[in-house]
Amino acid sequence: MVHLSLGEDGRINSIRPAPNEMRQRILHFEAEAQRIALETPSHEEGINISRVNRFIERQGLPVRPAILIYPEEAPLLRERLAVIGWQDRMVDKLGTTDSDGVLWEGGYIDRLGAAIIVRNRAAEEVNGPLYTECTVVHELAHADFYDTIAYSSDPLRYHLPRRGLVIASTPPDPQALGVTLEEGLPAFLEVGYLREEGGLPHGVLGKPGWRITGSGDALPNEYVWKDPNHPDGALVSTPALMGYGIELLVRARPELYSTLIGARRSVQHLRQVPRLLHSIRPGLYDDLRKLSYSKEDFSIALRNIKASLGMRL
Repeated sequence: MVHLSLGEDGRINSIRPAPNEMRQRILHFEAEAQRIALETPSHEEGINISRVNRFIERQGLPVRPAILIYPEEAPLLRERLAVIGWQDRMVDKLGTTDSDGVLWEGGYIDRLGAAIIVRNRAAEEVNGPLYTECTVVHELAHADFYDTIAYSSDPLRYHLPRRGLVIASTPPDPQALGVTLEEGLPAFLEVGYLREEGGLPHGVLGKPGWRITGSGDALPNEYVWKDPNHPDGALVSTPALMGYGIELLVRARPELYSTLIGARRSVQHLRQVPRLLHSIRPGLYDDLRKLSYSKEDFSIALRNIKASLGMRL
């Protein structure tokens, strides 16, 4: 744990080891929040969590707890955490819907050391339990082996500055560098789970083909789900575009997959990621790294990858 001394402009002036008293205070607070989260009843009926965990372990990723709740239970979890003064932006979103009516279905909460999944009843009804199992795979794939906590005072704020392939700002920013790669890998692993464990090489649609997304990008059928509200439509998650982008990159540089996995535990592997991407096209890593979490930016990322590989857009 380190203490960050920040200037008025938010820039870091100095970094020094945290005093033991502050270290114990923060760790005790986080342990209490973890206890509350892990005591939350997990609704795993019909979901093969053991199969998910085996898949995650085979990829060389840490197996962390997954807590499955329903949308109406999310406010209660937030209330229980708020009693001790604990708050997290991602937990605040769980179970809510965006302007398009899309349910916020889950997140890996690094401070809790667990994934919290909000089960989407309607999507499960038309896609089966694999829909939720793939959501669990996606969120567990965000776990890593980095555990350094950085905090600043006046007011007290702290976070994990390294989250997988993301470099967080101080304070954490949703547009932190590296989010495209960080979201793309779990989306790619979802499809791997469908193919290997679900026995669905072409996804729940059951046949090879392509779907054109709202951004005008073509995605293989295995990256889309049946839409419970539109029988002829398809559900496409925001990270799916980058998931397909990762698949294309791994085809071009097979060693990239093990490097991306290794980067979740090793700085040495982390440094290899830019080198591999720059070997495909100089500047590719920099172009992907600066993009933020949005369908528009993920579409830009996919098209950038295709252009770098000499593919038609």
